[in-house]
Amino acid sequence: MKDEDTLLAEDAERLAALKKKYAENPPIPPTPTAKQTLIKGETVIEEAGTGMAAVIPLARATSDPMDKMTLVAFLPPDSTAKILDLAPLDDSAFTAIDKRLDDSGRFASFTGTPQTSTNLSLRLSVSQPTTAMIQGSGGIQPFKLELRPQTR
Repeated sequence: MKDEDTLLAEDAERLAALKKKYAENPPIPPTPTAKQTLIKGETVIEEAGTGMAAVIPLARATSDPMDKMTLVAFLPPDSTAKILDLAPLDDSAFTAIDKRLDDSGRFASFTGTPQTSTNLSLRLSVSQPTTAMIQGSGGIQPFKLELRPQTR
């Protein structure tokens, strides 16, 4: 039979392994199946001062009027980067805009009502290279963004 110290050490090792696994590949919460009202294009990653930025192009899938859409970005718990902003490239592309950025800089959300504009692109800015997990409404499936300098 193992003594209490051995059991505690084994539990600590298992916990450390789970934390490492989560940090390397955090789970993405499931997104309910939604009507496809938005289409995501190819994301463009660029250096922005000492940080990084990603332009996430979105376009309407139909000409039907749209309700509010939401895009959420979050960083892994072990990231030292901070989200600086999540905003549209063109403010006139949305009305009823609500932007939120938590105090830790690990979570940001953007909600707005898309107008008839075809350029519904959003820009995610972070303080340094990192990985971001993105979720959206309008049929946008969760995806991972590697915000790192591009190698040529």
